[in-house]
Amino acid sequence: MEIGIEEIYSYMQCPLRYKLTHVDNMPDESQYKNAVLYSKGIHQVISYFYYQVQQGRIPTLRQMRDKWGHYYYSIFEDDARSKENFLTPRTKIDNQRIQQLLTKGYETVYAFYAENKDNPGVPIAVNYPFRIAIDDFLVVTGEFELIREVEDKDQQTKYVEIVDFKTSGYTNDSNNGFFLRHDIRATLMYHAFQETLRSTPDRFVFDYIGTPHTINLERNQNEVNRLKAVLKGISNGIRNEDFFPRQTFACKTCPMKEYCDRLQF
Repeated sequence: MEIGIEEIYSYMQCPLRYKLTHVDNMPDESQYKNAVLYSKGIHQVISYFYYQVQQGRIPTLRQMRDKWGHYYYSIFEDDARSKENFLTPRTKIDNQRIQQLLTKGYETVYAFYAENKDNPGVPIAVNYPFRIAIDDFLVVTGEFELIREVEDKDQQTKYVEIVDFKTSGYTNDSNNGFFLRHDIRATLMYHAFQETLRSTPDRFVFDYIGTPHTINLERNQNEVNRLKAVLKGISNGIRNEDFFPRQTFACKTCPMKEYCDRLQF
């Protein structure tokens, strides 16, 4: 079985929703929400920046700004749902929100550029896909957003880090760091780095763009074993077609709620 990180999260959120979207191939409108499309656009601009750095040049702020503007105004034209949900204002309030999102994107791009233009590091990999075997029956796929070498001039040393940029606002983990310690995506990238590059990264960083918050995540073999246990449970559930509805507060906004409500068991 081969499964991607988004499918993993989908099954963990609700096995029935996983079945409806990934087995029955029913359209999932959540991927067209403003926040999702906004994040996708910002990450495209970040990728553009580091692709340019790989070519030995730093893009200008104007180029970065234009990249976001191009994404915002044109990328959704090919899909009616994206255009309807993201670009087409229905009321005066909708129009205000759309303009606010455009402005927010510019502000985020400006903040990212200010933070990285003078010391972008040396990109080793940008949007680099990985495919690793967890056991004899399960292969997991994903992508490194950025692996780079950074020089610490104060310590006169260099180190290699995995960077995952966050477009959402920083929120403190009130559970004593529980969710950060056991973040599946982070652990998977850490393990994929080990398996793909036959080495261990010096650091793993969550970089919250536009905020002073950068979090260094610690990972070890026990956390990798925990990840494998989670993935084994998910793969067993999928193979055994254990697609039960998980009823939580998230059901209120689930795009599959109507299908779920009418489903005959």
